[in-house]
Amino acid sequence: MTQTKLKFTSFADYLSYSNEADMEGFCELVDGELVELPPASEPNNWIADNCLTITLDMPPPRLIAEIVSPGKTNRDRDYIHKRAQYAAINVPEYWLIDPVAQTIMVLTLEAEAYREVGVFDKQDKIASIDFSELTLTAAQIFESDL
Repeated sequence: MTQTKLKFTSFADYLSYSNEADMEGFCELVDGELVELPPASEPNNWIADNCLTITLDMPPPRLIAEIVSPGKTNRDRDYIHKRAQYAAINVPEYWLIDPVAQTIMVLTLEAEAYREVGVFDKQDKIASIDFSELTLTAAQIFESDL
């Protein structure tokens, strides 16, 4: 059985879509198409269950921390495609938290693109442009109980 991928012309169309019979599990809007995601890890599920959707009429959050999902397709989406999406809505700081590599990449928005501030692991203190007084290490994030 061939299934047609759902295409949306706007983010508002995506937010208003509610036909759950077309897809099982979690889905994400990728380049205008609704894509079914593989099952997430428990920490990812907890984070997703406790966050709200950001709409285009809201001011951008000061920081987005993305938990990198396993698998090449997911990693590419998290490291490449979402970077452009977050830059388009002017999110000043973007973190990529990679549980496999046990690293945190910090990016800051300059003009219309992100510049890498650094990649932090183990006992490295995370350097944040917007949150300069932050005294958090990568190890503290990976060792915390979600």
